[in-house]
Formats: sequence, C-alpha cells, structure tokens
Amino acid sequence: MKVFSVVGDFSLLRDAIIARSEAEPSSHGNHRGGWKSPNTLARWPIANKLMHELERIVGAELDRGAKLEAWAIVHRSNSSHAWHSHGGTWSGIVYLTPGAATVFRVDGAELRVDPMVGSGILFPSDLPHRTDPQPGATARVTVAFNVYMTS
Repeated sequence: MKVFSVVGDFSLLRDAIIARSEAEPSSHGNHRGGWKSPNTLARWPIANKLMHELERIVGAELDRGAKLEAWAIVHRSNSSHAWHSHGGTWSGIVYLTPGAATVFRVDGAELRVDPMVGSGILFPSDLPHRTDPQPGATARVTVAFNVYMTS
C-alpha cells in the first residue's frame, strides 16, 4: 500500500458529487445505504483536475498501457460498504471529506485507515477492504479508482 496526497482544492468536485448523489440513483447495490456513481468520473468536466492528479500518481502504469477508471462514493448516516476487492492491477481511494475508516484485510489482520482530506491510498486491486458505518448525517465523500492493464 502507498499513501499519497493530491494537490489542489477539490471542494467544488465534492459539492458536485454530493449534489449528484441526491439527484441520481446509485449505480451499485453493495454500499449498504450509500451511493456510487457510474465508473465515468473521468468524463465529468469538474473532475479534470483530480483525474490529472490520479494520472500523475499512477503515471508509470499508464505509460505501460494501463487504463484508469474512477467513480464517486457517498456514505451518510450509518451507511457502509461491505468487504470487497476490485478487478485490475491497482486500486485507490481519494478522501474528499473526513469520515468513517477504510478497513483493509492484510495477512489475516485488519488495518484501519482514517480518512484525511486530500490524502489517498493506492493498493493492490485484490486486497479485501470495506468501509465502517458513517457516523452522523455528514457525508463521507471519496473517489475510488482502478488501474487496468490493457496489453
């Protein structure tokens, strides 16, 4: 796992994600009350700056022909995300707000990561992880992504 920081103010993106989560249905049912956008965040003009940051972070993989796919997640009032893993080679999470911890299963033990705004985690896609229930009514907003090798 690698912890990283994104450079910039992403409050407008955070607000746009929250607005979409209130106006559109979730694209995935595994979020136990949370909301997930389609995997098309790269096409949202307001996400361009963050997508450039993610390209900087995973640039070596992209240079080798990988594809980057991203989506937004919002959790509120006790919503969570069950244990899961991703397809791809690498996956990551960028925290746009504070909130509930992300929990990883590493060698049979649980590793808890408390979100810090502007930070992120890059990890092998097959590493199991989940989200603790979000306390209170404040939204926990993240951007998740996968890096897929295409060749």
